[in-house]
Amino acid sequence: MEEWTETIVGPILNKLKAGIQELFKFLDIENTLPLMLKASQCQKMLGVGNYEEFLRITSLNGFPKIERKGKQTRYPRDAVREWFNENWKDI
Repeated sequence: MEEWTETIVGPILNKLKAGIQELFKFLDIENTLPLMLKASQCQKMLGVGNYEEFLRITSLNGFPKIERKGKQTRYPRDAVREWFNENWKDI
């Protein structure tokens, strides 16, 4: 009897798990943001409500940003996430 249920229920559970994992990826704000973030997107990803605080954080040593003459500063999403995970104690 157990083999019968594993044969039928197992694949259904596997598909259900895969669907739930895909849903969580979709709901994860970091994965819905583009690879190159505008300041407002980076601020949202970091969860910083105050723009002055955001500027303080982004001016910390080593914070990843791409500054181009005459253009808005951009922030590489994955590098920002990595920097935050390594430096959150210094904030």
